[in-house]
Amino acid sequence: MLWSSGREGLADPLTVGELSSVHPVWAQLADGCAGWDARGDFLACSAGVELPAPVCVCGMCDSSLDVAWEFIRQGLLPEWGAVLAVSQRSGRGQLRREWISPPGNLYAAWHWPEQPPDFAPLVSLVAGAVVAETLTVLGLDVQIKWPNDLLLKDGRKVGGILVEERFGKTLVGVGLNLFSAPQDKDIRELWSPKAGSMSPVGDKINVISLWSGLVNCARYCYEAFASGVNPRQYLDELEPRIAWLGRNVRVWSSGGEYLAVPVGLAADGGLVLRRGSDTHILYSGSIALE
Repeated sequence: MLWSSGREGLADPLTVGELSSVHPVWAQLADGCAGWDARGDFLACSAGVELPAPVCVCGMCDSSLDVAWEFIRQGLLPEWGAVLAVSQRSGRGQLRREWISPPGNLYAAWHWPEQPPDFAPLVSLVAGAVVAETLTVLGLDVQIKWPNDLLLKDGRKVGGILVEERFGKTLVGVGLNLFSAPQDKDIRELWSPKAGSMSPVGDKINVISLWSGLVNCARYCYEAFASGVNPRQYLDELEPRIAWLGRNVRVWSSGGEYLAVPVGLAADGGLVLRRGSDTHILYSGSIALE
């Protein structure tokens, strides 16, 4: 669906014509739908596009997460449903850092169901793994920079995950640089890798097909968790996707700035670090390759 009416202060209105013209990445969606039906404040694709869960595309907004929280408040966004924004004025990343959001990339807020208790602390890692696994199908070698960045083979950041929880609900923010990426001069934090994009692969991607793959992969993981897969088993399988294991990194945390070597994942998703002959677990902080 398109949020055709939008709402002042939350998201701009979005018509089919505007969706088609905002960027070629979105024109595929506008052209792929055989018709649109008016449903109150929304336009619903009547034929030509199939999805495993509802998706609402909105015009420029402050953040797709803000739109999704409002939809959840109104009971309009079911589990596994998502809001995709064509662009954001003030997208947010980890620790509320700005996420630069021009048209042509993916800015999603995804409503995840309640997780089995043992997996609840792992949502960010699981979401990163889902995205990495789905992109592998497209021929992209993606690793997870703990706790929530997605890196290409050359070490450049192509995306990120942000988990927000309110009143018993979970939203997973997914940002992917399909077409463009911030310039090196715009990345100011020492611990942030330089940005990269999926272009020329990304600008040819059908956004809805990509999103369908993400939803199906996440549902498969969720079903595996519910059927008895334990966190340690899952994390052992995930560890090969974690960037920089066994390499020297610089760590910024509440304990200060120091050098360490990541050696694995703890059962609750923390990053196990070795410092000399000692090991400890990092739960909050940032790391950069030394």
